[in-house]
Formats: sequence, structure tokens, C-alpha cells
Amino acid sequence: MGKRTRTVLIAMLTACLCLALAVGGTYALFSDSAKVENHLQAGSLDVGLRWVKYTEYTLAADGQLKESETDKDVDLSETTTNDVTLFSVTDAVPNSWYEAELEVSNQGNVAFDYGVRILLDTDSLTDLQKKFAEQITITVTATGVSKSFSLSEIEDVDLGTMAAQGTAQTFTVRATFTDSANNDEVQKQSLNFDLQVYANQSVGA
Repeated sequence: MGKRTRTVLIAMLTACLCLALAVGGTYALFSDSAKVENHLQAGSLDVGLRWVKYTEYTLAADGQLKESETDKDVDLSETTTNDVTLFSVTDAVPNSWYEAELEVSNQGNVAFDYGVRILLDTDSLTDLQKKFAEQITITVTATGVSKSFSLSEIEDVDLGTMAAQGTAQTFTVRATFTDSANNDEVQKQSLNFDLQVYANQSVGA
């Protein structure tokens, strides 16, 4: 093998090694040790997620809509909380609503962009439940964010960037049974659904 041939082969091997390191480094940066659980999806990030409050505006014993609030302290980043369902809409009437307040925190030293998505298995719903979902409005509210959409047309909602270790932000997700002329047949229906927070490493502007 000539000297020139060896030089070309060494150069090619070096280039391949550099490419492999670059690809491996990018993979580790974004998806190493990725965990996908019921309430939290994140890559190599240390994301905290807590359920801090649940509020309902539903029918009371006297037949009037009344608000009731329950403080929560549930760590949704724990795998043992996968059997927790945040929204259980039961015997809903027009104008009733159900709201979960959650706190996202950065417990690591990597900034991340994050958001929330609604989890609803539409394939398992009855026809009446599907009509019911069409009349439930989801409203996601956080600092600088307010977005509403129908439960039957689910959207992801980006909530911003969590910059440094020790920072935290709360947000709320409210499900409202809208008062419309078409909701008589779906009153008193029940529907369970959930949400998931997703987080990805922030790469800056």
C-alpha cells in the first residue's frame, strides 16, 4: 500500500470518527435516558411536575352550581402516579367546569422549552361521549399564555422556557362544558381524560 493511499484512508477514517462522535453527541444531548410516562415526557432533563390544586364548578346538593377547591400535593414525575387521572367529568351540566393547577420546575442545570398536551383516547369513546367532547372547551393558562380549543380538536400548547435550576412556573388547564343549543342530549355524560407535560432542551434563539 502506497504512502498516498494510507494517507487517504487515515483521513477517511478520521472523518468517519468525527461524524460518529457528532451524531452520538447530538443524540445524547436531546434524548439520552428519555422517559415517557403518563404525565411527563422529557429527555436528559431534570423536570419536576406537581399537581397542586383541583377546582370544580359543579352542581351542589341544592341544585345550584357552586365552586369547590381541593389542595393537592401529588408528584406527577414519579412513575407510581401513572394511575392518576387528572380530569374526571361526571354528570356535567352546561357552564360547569373542572380545573387542574400544576407546577413545572427545573431541577437540573439545562434550560428547557416545555408545553402541555391533552391525552384522550377518542377511539374508546361512545358516540354520545364524542358529541360531549365536542362541547367541552379546554383553556390552558400560564404567564403570557392563554389558549382555548375543543376537546375534540386537541392541540399542544407551548408554555415557554424554563431557564435555570430552581425556577418554577404554575399553569392551569380548565375543561368547561359550554352552554349551547345542542347540548341537551349529552348532559349528565361522564368523561375521563388526562394531560402530559413535554420538555425538550432549549437551544436558544
